[in-house]
Formats: sequence, C-alpha cells, structure tokens
Amino acid sequence: MDAIQMIRDDHRRVQTLFRDFEEAPDAQTKKAIFDNIYIELDVHTTLEEEIFYPSVQRQGERETVRHAEEEHGLVKELLNEMVKLDAKDSSFESKFHVLKDNVQDHVAEEEAEMLPKAAEAGMSRLIQLGERMERRKEQLMSATNGQRRKAATPHRSATTTRRRTTTGSTTARKSATSRARASTARKTTATRAKSGAKASSPRKTTASGSRSTSGRARTATSRTGTTTSRPRATAGGSRSTARARATTRGGSTRNKPAGRRSGSRLGGGR
Repeated sequence: MDAIQMIRDDHRRVQTLFRDFEEAPDAQTKKAIFDNIYIELDVHTTLEEEIFYPSVQRQGERETVRHAEEEHGLVKELLNEMVKLDAKDSSFESKFHVLKDNVQDHVAEEEAEMLPKAAEAGMSRLIQLGERMERRKEQLMSATNGQRRKAATPHRSATTTRRRTTTGSTTARKSATSRARASTARKTTATRAKSGAKASSPRKTTASGSRSTSGRARTATSRTGTTTSRPRATAGGSRSTARARATTRGGSTRNKPAGRRSGSRLGGGR
C-alpha cells in the first residue's frame, strides 16, 4: 500500500470513530470509543512525523509541514487532557467536540495541500514510504497493546489471587467435609460391627440352646423308644403267660376226662 492511501484510510477510520462516539448511548461506551480514537490518532501522528513529513519537507514543503506539526501538537494536548477526565464529566464531552473540529480541519488541509504535493514524488517512492509506515505501525500497535496489558495486569492479578483464595477455601472446605464424612463412616462402621457382634452372640446362644434342645429331644426320644420297647416285651410276656395258663387249664381239663374214661373202663370191668 502506498503512503497516501494509507494516510487516507487512517483519516476515514478516525471519522467513523467520531460518529460512533456521538451516537454512543452512555458514558461508558463513549469512554471505550475514545480509547480507540486516542490510539488511532497517536499512532497516525507518529507515522507522519517520523516518515511521511520528512519526505514531503525534502520536496520543498517546509512551511506546510511546520503548520501540520503545530496542528498535531494541539490534537495531542487535547487527547492527554481527555485521558485524565471521567467520561461522566461535562468537560469530557466539550473537549471531544474541540478535538473533532481540530482533527477535521487538519485532515481537510492535509488532503487538499500536502497529499497532492507528496504524489509528485512518484508511485515507487510512495510505495516505499508506505512499506516503512506499515512496519512502523505494527511496532507502535504492539507497544500500545503491551502498555494496555501492563496497565490491566494488577487488576487481573488481584482477580486471579481472589480466585485462587476462593479455590483454596473451597478445597479446604471440601477436605474438611470429606474428613468429617470419613470419620462418620468409620463410626458408623464401628457401631455396625459392635451391633453385629452383639447380634451374633444371641444367635450363638440360641443356636446352642437349639442344639441342646435337639439333644434333649433325641435323648427323650431314645428313652421313649426304650420305654416303648418295654411294654412290647411286657405284652409279649403277658401273651406267654396267658398261653401257659391256657395250656395248664386245657391240660387239666383234658386230663380229667381221661381219668373219668379210665375209671369208667375200670368200673365196667368190675
């Protein structure tokens, strides 16, 4: 990109930021837009003063360059004053309009007088200037972003410290809670173990009692079997006795008729 086109693009970008500032709904938004205006104008004036103006001055436009540098001084002064103000301050808005008028006047004069004079140097020269200005702009923007990061670092560090502290407190609370839960779990386990031991003792006693009862039942059964066997033996004995008695009776009955028969026979002999 050639130097003249690069300068025109910067002018249009700043004009857009001016319009955004005026249309901003609140002071906070205006402040954010002004920060971008400050960066754009600061970098733009530095590029012109370091690279572009010296080239135009060598073309015999010393007075034009001096007047442009004076206008730059007014713009930088206004920027430095606005940086120190709060966006809600009434003078912040009024200084912005003064800044806008000065920049627009400067842009109009520069595009009408200086840029046409610089175009006489030829496109090759303008491209060389444009390349130098682009490299320098990258350096300036990097430095500006670095300063922004450094300015924001203390706040971020504090936030990070708070987050770490909060995280540490949360971790400590979680550890304490975990320990309390572990202790409770141990107590519960111990209580359950004791309860299990107490419960097992009655079970053992009951089992022993059941076993003793079973033994007693078995002994009683044995005894009952023995007692039962005795009546069987007695019944058998009674039957034998009855049979013996019947035999004896039968024998005596049978013997008596035999005697009678022998007596009759004897009497018949008689």
